[in-house]
Amino acid sequence: MSIAPRGMGLYVRHLTENRHGSPADFGRLLTDHGVSWVAIGGPWQDRDGSRWVNRPEVVERYSEGLLDVGVLPWVWGYPWWDRPQEWLDRMMRCVSADTAGVIVNAELGVKGHPEVARRLFTELRRALPRLPIALSSYGVARWHGDGRPETVSDFPWEAFGGHMSEGAHQAECDCSMPQVYELSERLMGMALRQHVELGFDLLVPSFGAFHHVTTPIADGGTKKMAVSYLPGELRIHLDRLMACRKAVPFDGLICWADNWLMARPALWRVIAEYADRLEE
Repeated sequence: MSIAPRGMGLYVRHLTENRHGSPADFGRLLTDHGVSWVAIGGPWQDRDGSRWVNRPEVVERYSEGLLDVGVLPWVWGYPWWDRPQEWLDRMMRCVSADTAGVIVNAELGVKGHPEVARRLFTELRRALPRLPIALSSYGVARWHGDGRPETVSDFPWEAFGGHMSEGAHQAECDCSMPQVYELSERLMGMALRQHVELGFDLLVPSFGAFHHVTTPIADGGTKKMAVSYLPGELRIHLDRLMACRKAVPFDGLICWADNWLMARPALWRVIAEYADRLEE
């Protein structure tokens, strides 16, 4: 069993036939552009409640269809600290015989709650002993806690398998997918090194197909909004990330997210180029 995906991956948000076509259609789009695995959104929780990114029957249908054309389907979900059992139950409803792995997209929802973080991975491991389990979270780890158990208000890296001290490492998490969106090459390298220092042996960096811009609004102020990269901008972003590979090796990448590629189809060609470079 491979515990870290290889090649080019893609986070998938709201699947619809209008946008993505049938599972076979979507699978052809992915394979035509070098995408060998996807992470399909399942359960989502936040302070306002719980909902589905994609309902279990949609996850299962697309997982089966994508696997038929050779695209490995993972499932990702976003947990919140006060409903861990509900999140676990919902994640299990999204897992099928076709599922290649599970990603816990843990961020603000588990800050200051190491016991919740530990429970998520421990119970997933118990329920899914043969599936790889990954963490997707903040890129520059030290901006979000340093892994010390006494700093409970920070992000609980040690609970996910990352550690800062001898003997703290746990093996519940098979790989880390640090989010290096909108970072300089220097900060990307720092982020990857910090995840290695935290004890994550395998990395699959998460890069973005978007960036934030500041625009004026009617009252004279400004607001930040996310927009898709232009193809040249995405190449610059990926060149920075690939340059870090010399110091911190990785065999897989995953792009956030399908909606940016669907909005600007020229980006698919960039994804295909760098999928080929990953194989070099």
